Amino acid sequence: MSNLFKAEHPFRLLSRYFHAVDPVYPMIHRETFENDYNHFWMLTHTERSATDASLVALIFVMLAMGTQFVDLPSMEEKVQTAEFYVSASHQALRMFSYLGRPSMRSIQTMVLITYFLMNDNHASDAWAFAGILQRQAYAMGLNRDPSIVKPNAHPLEMQQRRKVWQAVFIQDTFLSVIIKLPPTVTHKDVRIEDLLETEDSSFEHGATDTSFIRSMWTLASVVQDQHEEMACDIRATLEAAHEAIASFLLFHTIFDGEAGVWFHFQHRAFSEALMIAELLKIKPPESTMDSVYVQGKTDLIKMVGMMQMNSEHDIVARTRMGVLSSYL
Repeated sequence: MSNLFKAEHPFRLLSRYFHAVDPVYPMIHRETFENDYNHFWMLTHTERSATDASLVALIFVMLAMGTQFVDLPSMEEKVQTAEFYVSASHQALRMFSYLGRPSMRSIQTMVLITYFLMNDNHASDAWAFAGILQRQAYAMGLNRDPSIVKPNAHPLEMQQRRKVWQAVFIQDTFLSVIIKLPPTVTHKDVRIEDLLETEDSSFEHGATDTSFIRSMWTLASVVQDQHEEMACDIRATLEAAHEAIASFLLFHTIFDGEAGVWFHFQHRAFSEALMIAELLKIKPPESTMDSVYVQGKTDLIKMVGMMQMNSEHDIVARTRMGVLSSYL
């Protein structure tokens, strides 16, 4: 452990985590975490070795996620370093005996490990690990309204339970979309309206976290409530797909390298492009000059171009570029 946590190294990676990853899953109360982290470093070596392993697991996975957003000499070194940290995080969870005693920290750690696996192109592994995560969240009662199951808890604890639950809920929903399997997190009575809007430092660093969580919570609920049997309007589908891809391309332009953390939207944009490609393949002869179909082909070309820029060091982008290019 002492060889891993060099004096400057972890602070840089944790800073990148809160800058690039925390906005996606705003479930870790930064002030509380930093207090725990600083206290950890004030302990003696012996005391540190005997500290709560779930805190160590959380620190390691945050370092792993932060590593994905720093410049290292090579992509191979970045991948190996991040995977090493994740492996250490999982080992710390095992030392904590996380399967038999779930905690808020272990749940937060598992959410981030699942997300790391998704970003690392191990979606099937993420799906399997998320199954354990979801049952752990149920075991802790995070799916229940904290004012009912923890009526005497401090408001900050209630807020944190809601935020961690929304992370589990949103992750399960969009992972289900990616894997094309039914969602698991479906039984809940936590209400969006109960998330506190406050800028008090004891709760948030600003009200934007709460607004984002409510928006994503609503989106996840809509996705889960969609019905599969719907009549297909090809023109309307192409137009909707164009709007989605245009939004994603703008999003990617603004965030550039940091856009990689939004794996759900990266994958969804590829799915939209693939759908456009399939619809263009069956277009009627008279549609050759139809503006909607021309627009669809343009969107497809733009997506291929964007993936081509990342294909040199990203095998996923290279594979997806090959798939979409085969339709042109």
